[in-house]
Amino acid sequence: MFSAGSRSLLCVLVACLTAGVTGVTARGDQPDVSAIMARSLDAMRADWRAAPNYEHLERDRTADGTKTYASKMIEGSPYAELVAIDNRPLAPATRAAEDAKLRAVITRRQAETANERADRIRKYDESRQHDHKLIEQMAEAFDFTLVGKQPFASREAYVLRATPRRGYVPPTLEA
Repeated sequence: MFSAGSRSLLCVLVACLTAGVTGVTARGDQPDVSAIMARSLDAMRADWRAAPNYEHLERDRTADGTKTYASKMIEGSPYAELVAIDNRPLAPATRAAEDAKLRAVITRRQAETANERADRIRKYDESRQHDHKLIEQMAEAFDFTLVGKQPFASREAYVLRATPRRGYVPPTLEA
């Protein structure tokens, strides 16, 4: 359902929903779930806007093991460079092959015509917009209730339960 990019955004949303949202109490010590959601979504939107300006690592776990990729922007769209397998640096021959792939991508993108570059970047932007709409719709598609708190990294995090919102109609078939 989600592309690699939207899986990352989904993880960001889940982390935002659970991590470090403080000072959101309705009365007494009972947190206001709608305030938690609003602040979390604001943080997620800010992260989404900033994402193209940052490189990051992504881990793909499969039955065969784990591959770690460095996602970096090259000439206006991301490139996923394999940097580790099963949490170990690449063997020298594999590293050399990945370096060659990276150089080839840079060369190819720098040699694109203006139309080719615009088309590639447009496709990337469309994919980002699509993923963003899916994540935004999660807040509309579910009702959230507070389950409790639990440790997350070095903080205490709220644990929310999401149940499908009765009567919710997605704006598109994909949402």
